[in-house]
Amino acid sequence: MGSRLSIAVIGLMALCVSHGWAGTTGNGTAPATTQYAFCYAGNVNVVYFTQILTLAPTANAPNLGVAYADYVRTTYGLPSINRQRCVTADSSAGAAAEKQRYKGMFGTTKLVETNWGG
Repeated sequence: MGSRLSIAVIGLMALCVSHGWAGTTGNGTAPATTQYAFCYAGNVNVVYFTQILTLAPTANAPNLGVAYADYVRTTYGLPSINRQRCVTADSSAGAAAEKQRYKGMFGTTKLVETNWGG
């Protein structure tokens, strides 16, 4: 009986360890991690960019984009916004690199940095 109990305990431990090694919470979902993002909103004449934001693991980037567009509209009096988006990355450096890449896509459009923090 003692050896069967030992084998059962070792088997249970191996099962639990294998889930940890897989990088999941045990139910197939990855553990929540911090995300980094920047948002932009504007039109053909001017685009406003946020600083790099640190997001909680449960933050929703599309909802953040809507909030930022509302901020730009009310703060800067922009009558129309035809481009808005938040871009996420796994690191602050990754978000900063993506931000520079996006800035390069706007050509001669005026780019403005804001201090909006979410």
